[in-house]
Amino acid sequence: MSLLGHGLVVKLLLLVLQRIFCSSEKEELLIGWQGETYQNKEVSKITSEHHKGPWVETISWNPRAFVYHNFLTTAEVDHLVSIGSKRVSRSLVVDAKTGASKLDDIRTSFGAAFGRGEDSIIAGVEEKIAEWTHLPPENQEPMQILRYIDGQQYGAHWDWFDDPVHHKAHLQGGNRYATVLMYLSEVEEGGETALPLAVAIDEQVQQLDHPSECAAKMGIAGMKWTATKWIHSGTYMGGYNALATAMRCQDEQNADCAKRAQKGQCEKEESNMIGPGGECRLTCKDCVVCPAGDLLCGRRNMRGLINRRNNGTQL
Repeated sequence: MSLLGHGLVVKLLLLVLQRIFCSSEKEELLIGWQGETYQNKEVSKITSEHHKGPWVETISWNPRAFVYHNFLTTAEVDHLVSIGSKRVSRSLVVDAKTGASKLDDIRTSFGAAFGRGEDSIIAGVEEKIAEWTHLPPENQEPMQILRYIDGQQYGAHWDWFDDPVHHKAHLQGGNRYATVLMYLSEVEEGGETALPLAVAIDEQVQQLDHPSECAAKMGIAGMKWTATKWIHSGTYMGGYNALATAMRCQDEQNADCAKRAQKGQCEKEESNMIGPGGECRLTCKDCVVCPAGDLLCGRRNMRGLINRRNNGTQL
C-alpha cells in the first residue's frame, strides 16, 4: 500500500504491537482485524468544498493508518521548511549491533531536528498532534524534518525498536507507539510512503506482527519535505513539561519586550513573541496570570489568547 506524498497532509501510523487473531464468526464485531475496511456510504456525498478543510481518511486497519488532510496551515509549513533548510545534514540510522548512529545507504535523505517546544509554532504543531492522537506532548520525540531530492530514499524499516542494544534511555518511557508523518511539499512525481505489508493478511505475516513496516519510496522527481513525530507509549526522556511551559504567563528575561511590542513585533514575529514558549507573552497580552490551581485559566493560556481570538473561540 502506498500513501501519496502530495499536499499538506499527515499520515498517522499506529504501531499497536498486539497479536492479530482472525475470527471465524460470520459477523466481525471489531472491523479491521481481518484486514477489511469500512466503506461509509456518506463519504461519496462529501463535496469538494468540504475537502478543502481538515478531514481524516482511514486507509488501513492492519496496521492502523490514517491520512489527516489539510492538517497544517501554509504558515506552519513555511516555518518548518524555512528553519529546516538551514540545518539539514545527511540522515543517520541506528546500528542494531552497537546502538551507535551511522551512515547507511538504506537512508539517503538529509534531515534536522527541532527542539521540543522550540518556538510557538513548533509547540503549536506538537499540541495539535497531541490533541489528535490523544497522546501527550511529553511522549513525543523531537520533531525531525527530512528533505529528499531526486532518487533519495528511506528503505523499508520499522519505527518500533526491537534491537537488543538500543540505548536504554530512549526506551525509559516505553517504545515508539505511533508515527506522525507530515508532508510539507508537493513533488513533480513519486515521493510516496509505502506500507508494503499493510495489505498482507496471511497467517505468517500475522504471526510476525510487523505489518507497520514502511518506506519512503525512490523515484522522486523534485524536492520532498517531510516532518516526523515519533510518539512513545510513555514520557520520552523526561525533563520536558509541555503543559507547564505552555500554561505559564510571563516574559523571558532580557527579551526587551516593551520596546519590541511598541515596534509591532507581537504581530510581526508571532512565532517568537506569543503562544506556548513565546518570549513576550505577558507584554503581548497573549495570556493572563492565573491564580494558583486554576486549571481552566491555565488551559486558556495553553491555547494562547491571541490565537483563540483569531479563531473566534470564546475566552
